[in-house]
Amino acid sequence: MLLVFILGGEYLLLHGSSIFIQLSGILGLAFGVVMTFFELLVQFLQAFIFPLLTALYTSDAVSAERLIGEAAAHQGPVYIRTSRPKTPVIYDNAEQFPIGGLKVLRQGADDTATVIGAGVTLFEALKAYDALKEKGVHIRVIDLYSVQPVDAVSLIEAGRATGGRLITVEDHYIAGGLGDAVARAVAPAGLAVTSATCRIGPAIA
Repeated sequence: MLLVFILGGEYLLLHGSSIFIQLSGILGLAFGVVMTFFELLVQFLQAFIFPLLTALYTSDAVSAERLIGEAAAHQGPVYIRTSRPKTPVIYDNAEQFPIGGLKVLRQGADDTATVIGAGVTLFEALKAYDALKEKGVHIRVIDLYSVQPVDAVSLIEAGRATGGRLITVEDHYIAGGLGDAVARAVAPAGLAVTSATCRIGPAIA
């Protein structure tokens, strides 16, 4: 059964993503029109207010299909953020995306930092990998598609393997965004996170 919810109706025209919420086997969907500036302010921050809410961020068509399936099967509320831009497909059709996981897309023995993206910012991280590789600098790139719950063990392992240098690429407020999620996960290991913001698309006057 598909039920349509209007969540945060006052923000409906500001959201550029999809929200899927499952309650007692019912899948809810809310959607809106992209307005980049405003959506930075509300999305993951809203999700983090509810500790039992699962928050997922898709990067391509394959991850979107798999994560929607994961959300439908999950017992509990689920928030999915999708991207409006036409992003390239980077995952094989057989790839699985369990809730609470992540994907390491680039890694090597001589990585000097771990760069973490999700959704559209993942592609900025991959661009940085290519640019730095040409200069002889190697970084690890992670797709943190499951923002809540987060794979703290893998993030800590990556941080330790790359000299404690963890960088998140944000398309969100620093507060309540990807950086906050990673910082909370790695803090018990004594690791810190640097957050870099990137603007996707044109600025809004």
